[in-house]
Amino acid sequence: MVHTTSSGTQGIANAIHADEILTGSFVNAGAIVDYIRRQKPEKVSLVCMGYSCQFPTDEDTFLAIYIKNELEGVPNDFQAMVEQLRTGDGARFFAPEKQEWAPVADFDLCLSLNRFDFVLKVESINNLNYLRKI
Repeated sequence: MVHTTSSGTQGIANAIHADEILTGSFVNAGAIVDYIRRQKPEKVSLVCMGYSCQFPTDEDTFLAIYIKNELEGVPNDFQAMVEQLRTGDGARFFAPEKQEWAPVADFDLCLSLNRFDFVLKVESINNLNYLRKI
C-alpha cells in the first residue's frame, strides 16, 4: 500500500535533519506520548503540516497541543477540541456536496481518541521512507 497526503508526506521527505520521525493523529495520541516518554529525548518538535504545507489546520494544531499538554502533565479538554473542529475546519465532513471524499463517518473515526496503541515511525532504506509499526 502506498499512502500519501497533501502535506504529511512532504513533511517527512523534508525532515532530513530529524533524528527520528513519528506520524500521528488523535487515534494514536496516547501511544505517541508513551513512546516519547520512554525515549526521553532532549528535544521534541511537534510539526503541524496543515493544508498543502501552507495553511494551518485546527486538527493539526489541536493534536500538537494535546500531545504537548500530555507530556507536560497539563489537562486537555478533548471534547472542547472536538466541538471546535465540528464547527471549524472539520465542518467539511458535514457538507452534503463533499460526502463522496469526506464522509461524515470519517470525522468520528479521525477523532476516536487512543483507538490504537502503537506509533508509526518513519524509517529509511535505500533512500525510501516507510512506516514501521512500533
